[in-house]
Amino acid sequence: MTYLSRLRCMVPALATVLLFSTPSPAQDTLHYTIGTGSEGATFYPLMKTLCTRIEQKKVGFTCEAVSTPGSIYNLNAIANGEIALGLSQLALQYQSYWGLDPFQGENGRIATVAPLHQEVFILAVNPDSNIKSFADARRKRVNIGNQGSGSRVLIEQLIGYKGWQLEDFEIYSEKSSELPRLLCNAEIDAAIYSTGHPNAIYAKMIRECGVELIDLWDEDIARFVSENWRFVPAKIRANTYPSITSDKSGPGVQVVLSANKEISRHHIYQIVQTLVEDSEALARQAPVFGSIDATRYPLENVAPYHRGAQDYYQEIISHAVQQRATSGMIY
Repeated sequence: MTYLSRLRCMVPALATVLLFSTPSPAQDTLHYTIGTGSEGATFYPLMKTLCTRIEQKKVGFTCEAVSTPGSIYNLNAIANGEIALGLSQLALQYQSYWGLDPFQGENGRIATVAPLHQEVFILAVNPDSNIKSFADARRKRVNIGNQGSGSRVLIEQLIGYKGWQLEDFEIYSEKSSELPRLLCNAEIDAAIYSTGHPNAIYAKMIRECGVELIDLWDEDIARFVSENWRFVPAKIRANTYPSITSDKSGPGVQVVLSANKEISRHHIYQIVQTLVEDSEALARQAPVFGSIDATRYPLENVAPYHRGAQDYYQEIISHAVQQRATSGMIY
């Protein structure tokens, strides 16, 4: 197996880092604060795990995961110079870079670091709601996420494509961490929430009150995905959670790590290297790392790559070519 092949068998992920980078009083190091999302969602535990690993490796800097409102907040904070790195859906990063709605002005500070996991949009319902499809959720109490989250923006696009209005639902705008309480107490009937899997929020509400997962998929949604590069067909696989015995389908979106382009080239190199080469260790602490292939390079429809990320990817590509040459695989 070639070096690159071995890398592709590993699965890594990435983080968001606030630009409040200050020298440690005890050592000549830097400390980055990582803006993520809701503590109960996927971004936060991923980054917490990554930062723990980086600290263990003693690579000359440390990081700390902190909760933020989500993708749009993180991208705007990079643009404003408030944070150094941030997690977001790939499509929103692209829109931020070019200054497309919902962003105001091009984001020249932003650079791509690495791909992370794929998020799946799915309908989670209270078992007493009698909701069996997306259409059944109309006129019901449905949480679609907090303002400022990338998930919320993409859900609104999907609803509009179907010819529906937000007014067709009784909309709730709570953070994902509130979903177990809201669904298990029957304060809402359903929630549309995108995240990587397995996920602690889903596990909790399925375990505690039998929340059901419903396909967010029909002919309209299939057409929407086929016409929109931002989405791909995606699935939550059977047995990802104990009571989920069949695959669940919905639109999927790619999560990407972005950085302020002025961050240390060497530090970004080390972050990508940790994601790729320590992926197995990361997945033991945060299982969703097991669904990530950070070696996919280059991504399409993204901001230009950070120089440190380019250095790492070009290095492993060059190494893979050399391995094939020495093994007689290049003709």
